[in-house]
Amino acid sequence: MDAALAEHYNPHTVSARRLLALLTLVAAGVLAVALPVMAGNYRPGPVSEANGVPDGPIKDQPGNAATGKKLFTVFCGKCHQMQAAGTKGTIGPNLDRDPVTYTGVVNAVVQGVGGVQAEYLLRVLKFSQIYDIAKFVVLRAQ
Repeated sequence: MDAALAEHYNPHTVSARRLLALLTLVAAGVLAVALPVMAGNYRPGPVSEANGVPDGPIKDQPGNAATGKKLFTVFCGKCHQMQAAGTKGTIGPNLDRDPVTYTGVVNAVVQGVGGVQAEYLLRVLKFSQIYDIAKFVVLRAQ
């Protein structure tokens, strides 16, 4: 950098023009989120898909309920109570009592519910096995 330029250049200052542009972008971002929420127009839709599997009749969903029962007993029964599987877990929801859907079961495993996620399942189970478990849980509830 030549001496004349170095004399006027300070790397720690921001020009008024750049500062105004930055503040305008930040304000636009905040307003883009805040206005719909404040106006009451923000209505998140229901989850209608679980990892590429649309909700619909259980007979059309992937998975094998017999395999799902075995997997549920081994991997889910420690936390969940379900008479059909002979499990008596007390940490997670009581699946004999709580209503469930196929999409809800898959999303609960993958994304968690109420801040609790069974992460270890995602390390040891394939999606096809999660679908087996979901099919078993939903068929048992019918």
